[in-house]
Amino acid sequence: MERSKMKGNVILIDADYVDCVAAELTAGFQDMLFRSLPKADLAAWLVCSALDGGIPEGDNEIQTIFIHTPEKEAMEYFEPGIMKKELDGLAFRDPIVGEFLMSSIPDTGNIMFDTPLMVQCVEAVLESKDVKRVVIVPEMTNGGDKILELIDKHKDKQVTLLTMEPIQQEGINHALLGYGIMYAMGIKGDEL
Repeated sequence: MERSKMKGNVILIDADYVDCVAAELTAGFQDMLFRSLPKADLAAWLVCSALDGGIPEGDNEIQTIFIHTPEKEAMEYFEPGIMKKELDGLAFRDPIVGEFLMSSIPDTGNIMFDTPLMVQCVEAVLESKDVKRVVIVPEMTNGGDKILELIDKHKDKQVTLLTMEPIQQEGINHALLGYGIMYAMGIKGDEL
């Protein structure tokens, strides 16, 4: 990841994890709502994630990075969701938040490093002088403690974690991941 080319706003996503969360929400809410649910609208979810992460309305450039295992070539519960064909190197513009520049990085599990790729990416992003705001969607059981340490070390950045469980560490901005995904699936509050 080249630090010199980073934008002021970055969203780092563990794509395998977020797809797993969407699968669980789909299964649970289809039973509860007695109807089938569409795949989550990826653009709608990214806009929610940006707003939840404190990225202000305006003409922003938002570097969006999907980290995934090589065998998982697509997020099955998002549309679009194919890493190389539909996401990597592409962009879309939202009239409220700005332009999302998307890329995907396969986590090959390089045995030279014992640090998960997500943690390495979080560190690189937080160390970039160009980055002001970061939204991180991590699977906290794989390097979560190190991610919290890195966030604590870089108090000059506005960082928000999107997870399914609340983060109980003082000074860590947090939002619940499930709400944005539910919105992107078309689940309305009055249905609940």
